[in-house]
Amino acid sequence: MRYIPAPNVQDDLIIRSMANNASLASYPILRRSLARILAQYAAYRNANGNALARSAPQPLRLSHNLKDALRSHYTSPPIVLNCLSVIRDKGSPDVCPMCGSLKTGTLDHIFPKNTFAEFSIYSRNLVPACDCNSLRGDDYKGARRGERVLHPYFDVGMNQRLLRATIKPDAGDFRRPLIGIEVCIKKANPLYPAVSYHLQTVVLRTKIIEYLESFWPKLLRFYRDYFRLPAGHFTIDNLNRAIREKLGESDRRRSTPNNWDSMLLAGLSANARAKAFVYQTILDLRAGRMTADAI
Repeated sequence: MRYIPAPNVQDDLIIRSMANNASLASYPILRRSLARILAQYAAYRNANGNALARSAPQPLRLSHNLKDALRSHYTSPPIVLNCLSVIRDKGSPDVCPMCGSLKTGTLDHIFPKNTFAEFSIYSRNLVPACDCNSLRGDDYKGARRGERVLHPYFDVGMNQRLLRATIKPDAGDFRRPLIGIEVCIKKANPLYPAVSYHLQTVVLRTKIIEYLESFWPKLLRFYRDYFRLPAGHFTIDNLNRAIREKLGESDRRRSTPNNWDSMLLAGLSANARAKAFVYQTILDLRAGRMTADAI
């Protein structure tokens, strides 16, 4: 999850040129609906991509032929839509702005193209993403107040830490803990309902739990790779400082505190019992009372 600049694309000029291009499948029906689609673009911008804003666009009534043509322009873009590949490949190459995974490779329609065919090729509705794109389906707003998908081009609040891992012992043991994800901003924060909805609708539909469950033992086995600790005796305060340093490094490296690695490290930093377990495990590894294979 990450706030990123909106692409610098002249959408209005592009859709106008497409409306007058007789070689496209959308011609001439796009030309007849051009004014309404341009108005939709303006409404999208005025609402800052917020599906719950008073000015938020509602789905247009378009002919089936035009809907199909617009969606086909997305799947098989004409030359005038070369910008789509640029957004997909270069918009956020190191972390998914939608879920925080460490990959991208697709484009996610914030307002789903199955419902809003007019936004199939609208650049501000297209966000680089990983496979969370298909896992979200057509969900973009909830039934309760404030529930909506976050928008990486408009929600500046995505720059702050929104999510962190919960780490709970399984049968009293942190060796293979029960890992979850929680919202870590206050419920009074106006963004809280959207973050909570985004967590359920986007993030938790990915393989984030499996990823964090595999990351946890690596932190223990290869602690030297993650935590800078004194060579000899060290204290729990040393470990606290090392975790915070690694968390800051992860935030900076991915340009967001809401990447998957940072979510686990933030959860560890906030969990005294889990830190005590990590501390004791490192002591045992150093003293030879435990081997890395036993973790």
